Amino acid sequence: MPRAISYIMSVMLMTLIIAGLSFGVYLWATGEISTVRDLITGAMDAKIQMLKESMVVEHVAFGVDGDHVDNVTVTVRNVGEVPIKIDSIYVNHTRYEISPPVTINPGKFEDLTVTFPSPLPLSSAYEVTVPTTRGNKVVGEYSP
Repeated sequence: MPRAISYIMSVMLMTLIIAGLSFGVYLWATGEISTVRDLITGAMDAKIQMLKESMVVEHVAFGVDGDHVDNVTVTVRNVGEVPIKIDSIYVNHTRYEISPPVTINPGKFEDLTVTFPSPLPLSSAYEVTVPTTRGNKVVGEYSP
């Protein structure tokens, strides 16, 4: 008789251990699913904000001094649904920082001026790229 009780107790003990381990695996799996869901939601929200972002370059003016260009002023209008943030302008594929970064609200415009560290030689046209911090950009070729 004592052997039967110990067999029943061992089966019950193993059942409790397996149930406890199963519950632990369940908690871990639901935590991982929640983490992945939050990552996907964050990425989708960033993409949605990027799609709502839109801007146009209304005017580009070059500071010409003789046979070289000292600066460029770009007028950017936000025609999107969300504020845009601009921290740099590219002229002929060279990045020039705007410090501090400029935020333009929907429907508003800003004049962004970049002074070149060393003057650019005078040319018939320059490629100007205005990127946002979300990754959208406007590229155009402009003459002084």
